[in-house]
Amino acid sequence: ELRISGEKAANDRLMRDDRLKTRFMAFVTHDLKSPLVAIRGYTEGILEERFGPLTEKQRDGLAISVRNIDRLQALIRQLDEFEHVDGADFKLATSDFDLVELIHETVVDFQPEIDRRHLTVDLCTAQTLEVQADRDRIGRVLANLVANALTYSPEDAVVRIGTYTGEEDGRVLVTVADRGAGIPTAAQE
Repeated sequence: ELRISGEKAANDRLMRDDRLKTRFMAFVTHDLKSPLVAIRGYTEGILEERFGPLTEKQRDGLAISVRNIDRLQALIRQLDEFEHVDGADFKLATSDFDLVELIHETVVDFQPEIDRRHLTVDLCTAQTLEVQADRDRIGRVLANLVANALTYSPEDAVVRIGTYTGEEDGRVLVTVADRGAGIPTAAQE
């Protein structure tokens, strides 16, 4: 009987912790939505020149900001949805898109950091590469890989991004290589 009551207490704690985590995630996602709506609204207003004229560089930078605000809003929606569904309901939103275009967009998103650290991004890609995948999720993976490469590269270094297609199976391999210290051997597994 002691064993059963101990298991029940542990199970009750896990259920309570899960409820707290769910409530916390609901609050966080809700609290992130409002400032992003305001930021997007003002950014669009500036982009539409409601507050004065813009240079072409400013317009490009603001367009990149709007695109990234949209990505953040999509991530928040996905977090919100994830909290309300079982993992078995997870579905990819696949579509046909140009992977090289997505790589270029990702690099442009990080251009201020690239310039600030005097880094060079060397793209070893085809002109276009049509793939069928979940564009948003592939974009998140690319952004994480590029952000890590930029973060851990020494100044004045080169970051190489390449795409390679499998002749036989049609798979695509994307590589992001940098000159950072890398993952310690003990942590690689």
